[in-house]
Order: sequence, then C-alpha cells, then structure tokens
Amino acid sequence: MNSLITRLTRIFYLSLCFSVALLVLSSCSGGTTITPPPVWKNYQGSAFTLSYLSNWEVATKDFYLGTQYPQLEMLQGMVFIKQGSASTFLQVEYAVRTNSLASAKDIMLKFLLGSSGHPAPASSLSQTILAGESWYQGTVEKRVSQGGSTLSIKETVLGVDRVISSKNTEIYLLFYQDVASTYSQNVHDFFTRMVKSFRFAS
Repeated sequence: MNSLITRLTRIFYLSLCFSVALLVLSSCSGGTTITPPPVWKNYQGSAFTLSYLSNWEVATKDFYLGTQYPQLEMLQGMVFIKQGSASTFLQVEYAVRTNSLASAKDIMLKFLLGSSGHPAPASSLSQTILAGESWYQGTVEKRVSQGGSTLSIKETVLGVDRVISSKNTEIYLLFYQDVASTYSQNVHDFFTRMVKSFRFAS
C-alpha cells in the first residue's frame, strides 16, 4: 500500500512540474501566436481578376505618362506588393485607347523597357499567349536607387491591345519585378502562377 501511495505521489509531482514548465515557457514567449502560412486569394476587379498570396498588400496604382505621351496620358491599375519588400511586386494597368496612335507595344518600348529618348528595340520583344490573347513580352534589368543604396532590379513586362469592337480597343500592361538576385526563384515561387491566373473581367 505504501508503495502505491509513493507511486501516486511521484506521478502527481511529475504532472505538477510539467504544468509549471509549460506555464513558464508560455510566459517567456510573450503570448505570441503562430502565424498561419499565406494562402492564395483571388482579386476580382471591374477590369480583371488575378490570384495573389494573402500576405501581399493590394492597392490602387495608376500609371501616368502625361505630356511625355499625349496619345494616352494615364492608365488605371492595381499593384500587388509582397509585404516587407517594396521591390517585389506585380502591377496591372489598363485603359480604353483614346487615340489610335497609342499602343501597348509603344508604351512598353518607350517607358518600361527603355525610355522616350532611348526606346528599347522592337526586336527585344517576344510574344506569349495569356487569357486567350497574344501579348508582347520583354524583360529588362536596371539599376535603381532605393533607401540610399543602388539595387539591381529585373522586370518583365507584358502588353496587349485588346480589340473589343471596331470602335473600342483596350490597352493592358502587366509587369512584375524583383531584385535580380532573387528574381528567378520568385518567378518560380509565385510570379508565374500570378500571371497565369490573369483573366479579363469581361
């Protein structure tokens, strides 16, 4: 009987010690909760839909060309930014063409892959199918200043003139960028999936 009481006493004290240890560990962690991994969400806008990760930020971001490009002064758009990394984002811009002289190809060569003074050559573009349309595609690597330092950035641009009717053509631009050192990995991890998920809303 004494031996049974001794065993029960040991079990009680072991359980008590274990409970105290758990209490100490939980107080040391400061009540931090485990953040669940990001999941894929679907953005649904009036012009397009796109999948993105739940830990990314989404904001309105228009693309101003202004007097540098009188054929089309502004495109409306949205930007999807990876949290904690301002250099890692995907942007979609679109506009109803108001002048037949404006084109996605022209804007890509003069403002995204090159500059108005030194446009990129047309030969730098290839073509790819996305959302049932044939898009122009090009990639550029450039140096940009950010936070007092200079970064090597890589950017891929896609553009299409989408014919809606004989009197209505829309211009769509889709571009994504990242620091050159992690660009290939991030294209594999999420950019390819984001781009392939793009659909026109109508």
